[in-house]
Amino acid sequence: IFKNYCGPISGSVRRFVDDSVVQHRIVMVSPRTLGLFAAAYNCSLLIFNLGFTKSAPIAALDPNMFSPFGQVMVLVWGVLYVAAGKADHSAIWSACAFEKLVYVCGWVWWHSSHNAVELIQAQEGDVVGMLAPMFHTMYGGGDFLFMILFYVQAGCASNGNAKVKGQ
Repeated sequence: IFKNYCGPISGSVRRFVDDSVVQHRIVMVSPRTLGLFAAAYNCSLLIFNLGFTKSAPIAALDPNMFSPFGQVMVLVWGVLYVAAGKADHSAIWSACAFEKLVYVCGWVWWHSSHNAVELIQAQEGDVVGMLAPMFHTMYGGGDFLFMILFYVQAGCASNGNAKVKGQ
């Protein structure tokens, strides 16, 4: 899976990466694989909202970001990630990174006014009831990871080094 080399580290990426860790190359998954992983991550929402049968509890905890329409848009963004993996253009990956930044900021904001542990404990014994607070507790961590990966992929694509070595 980790076979895509993103050439020498340069530009804005160099400021954030320690050469002793990566030896002048960033090892990435292929753009296609990154898009598919990100889409699968977004589709995991369907586990937490039980295929939209329980979208209301997720919306109730953050109606601005995760209304039922917002939950559909999470899946639409997943489709975009698959398309980004095929196009592999720095502007597309940058837009994807920015979208993830917005969700990470929303996640941090949500945590600033909610006690996730208390919300989960209040649902003790009700596994389905725990799904919505568990979703809100966790999604930002994955979004942060994909934000970083999208940013790095944008740098790879802008350098023309995004293709798997030998292609």
